[in-house]
Amino acid sequence: MTESEVQADGSWSPGLGANDVQLLLEIVGDTLKWSLSGDAASFSFDAYARGSALDQRLGNFVTLYHAAELRGCIGTLYATEKLYLSAHENTVHAAHEDRRFKSIEEGDLNRITYTVSVLSELREIESLSDFRLGAQGLSLRLHDRSAVFLPSVPIEQKWDARQTAEGLCRKAGLPLDAWQEDSARFEVFDSVVYASMQAGADDA
Repeated sequence: MTESEVQADGSWSPGLGANDVQLLLEIVGDTLKWSLSGDAASFSFDAYARGSALDQRLGNFVTLYHAAELRGCIGTLYATEKLYLSAHENTVHAAHEDRRFKSIEEGDLNRITYTVSVLSELREIESLSDFRLGAQGLSLRLHDRSAVFLPSVPIEQKWDARQTAEGLCRKAGLPLDAWQEDSARFEVFDSVVYASMQAGADDA
């Protein structure tokens, strides 16, 4: 059985029960193993007795760690698919398509842990002063550029709100002060983070 811990960054909840969380994490872990197996067959969800909670259309990010160091993070801000399908796809992308890192290999598996961050709907804020550091994720949109940080990022980096905005500009390939432009748009979201055991560990 997959163990998990739940970290809520705000008061919002996606309404997942313990069995839903366990199943979501199992799907992510099994997806990661499948993506490394070389199996040409499509991933099958038939063995998972899913409840309706995992059919919700919710944004989510899958974050992979190797020996506690970030190894890949890909997600979907805007909900277009059912949660379990979106998390499956984000797992594959995080493992093999995060351009900051080389693709994960089978030999890495026993040192990989992962989290799934499930997101609320985004809502626009008037200014950076309305952003609740550490309790909300933050998205910046300006012209044709955009970038996003999960709530944990500024805390891990020891950033204040201004440094978080500058970090978003850097990530989006914009000048560090571009967030102050009148056309810059900030959106915030809440998240709940579900953390796994090692991906390569055998289920008990």
